[in-house]
Amino acid sequence: LLSNAVPQLQTVNAGIWARLEKMVRRLAAISESVYVFSGPIFDTEVTFIGASRVAVPSHFFKVILAQQNGRRLMYAAIVPNAPT
Repeated sequence: LLSNAVPQLQTVNAGIWARLEKMVRRLAAISESVYVFSGPIFDTEVTFIGASRVAVPSHFFKVILAQQNGRRLMYAAIVPNAPT
């Protein structure tokens, strides 16, 4: 199933999004717990592709909460689905 997949430019997926995911893995390795929320953001004018009219996000978000020794750190990012 691809119910949780959305179209993402290859340059985004292999670039800034991959670096962001790598940072989350490093943070998880040194933290007691890490919570990650991520998903698409759609502009008011949504672009659709293909015969099935799949909606293409304009941006993606990721919010990370890490806990270590009673200390909480929170990070957030919004990444455009465009060449960066």
